[in-house]
Amino acid sequence: MAVPWFDAGRFSLVDTVYGPVFRYFDVFDRIGDFGILAGKPKLERWRQSLSERRSVRDAVSDDYPARLMQFLLARASYLSRLISAESAMIAA
Repeated sequence: MAVPWFDAGRFSLVDTVYGPVFRYFDVFDRIGDFGILAGKPKLERWRQSLSERRSVRDAVSDDYPARLMQFLLARASYLSRLISAESAMIAA
């Protein structure tokens, strides 16, 4: 099976753009089950391949998920309320 890049065989500009988008989804998946990619196995394979690619992985520091969570919490948004609620449930 070919590497599931956007064009199936060659890493391209489209892949470089979606690497960060999927990285957001990795953090969003910790907040709740939004079902954004549910039932989309090809998209999930693409997402997984991008997350395993060294250049995509090394584009951010190891503390990126925590920093994104802090950013989201500071926005006083729907997501920040979900994060706060989840944190409260874990602490209880």
